[in-house]
Amino acid sequence: MSSFVCVKTRKNKVVTQVETTTATMSDAKKTIEDNVLKCNDFDNLKELVSYYDETAIHYDKYVKDARGYIGPEVAASITAKFLKSQGFSEDCRILDVGSGTGLQAEGLVKHGFTNIDALDPSEKSNEVARKKNLYKNYITDYLEPGRKLNISDGDYDAVACVGVFTKGHVTAEAAMDEMVRVVRAEGLVCFTIREDVMFDTEYGYEAKMAELCEKKYWELVSHSLEPYHLAGNLEKCHMFVYKVCKH
Repeated sequence: MSSFVCVKTRKNKVVTQVETTTATMSDAKKTIEDNVLKCNDFDNLKELVSYYDETAIHYDKYVKDARGYIGPEVAASITAKFLKSQGFSEDCRILDVGSGTGLQAEGLVKHGFTNIDALDPSEKSNEVARKKNLYKNYITDYLEPGRKLNISDGDYDAVACVGVFTKGHVTAEAAMDEMVRVVRAEGLVCFTIREDVMFDTEYGYEAKMAELCEKKYWELVSHSLEPYHLAGNLEKCHMFVYKVCKH
């Protein structure tokens, strides 16, 4: 009888250890997931870059699992469609602005475009992207009002940008002029704007796009409402394609 009790006790201990380990792993997963989903909670560039550095190795998995993040795939497909319809070769030079871990580039490569450079302020995100072998060059830099990137005027045939024009990230004033500058005349600027900030005057997206049209720096090729997340309350984004007219 005592032998039976002893064996049962050992089993109970094992079960307890397994349950504890499972719970610990679950808690750790939830912590990582929660951290990844905090991407819109920062007020300055330093905090934002630190966040992306800390979450880079987990980012792909949890934005897909927790939010069903399909924005990069959708944007890549639309960008590829318009590049082809406008007569660009698959070897055209593309700058992926806010490239992160390379989610959009994965889609562009699937559509045959392989001459892509990455631009992102997070070195850890660039490291993750390097392992995927998606880009020709990796530029660790950032956009802010009045600041020029170390890129020549008209150096690219197109800019592709997803997940950048969103809450807590980049304003129109910080990015749109510079995106136009680095793309050659007749080149394309393709980007998403998350639905919840599209008309938010704090970010100035609508006004800046109109200003660049009025000044004939670019002209609208396409504007559509597209799927962005499969889960949560941020299901849509605005997708824009502009053609650069001048610098």
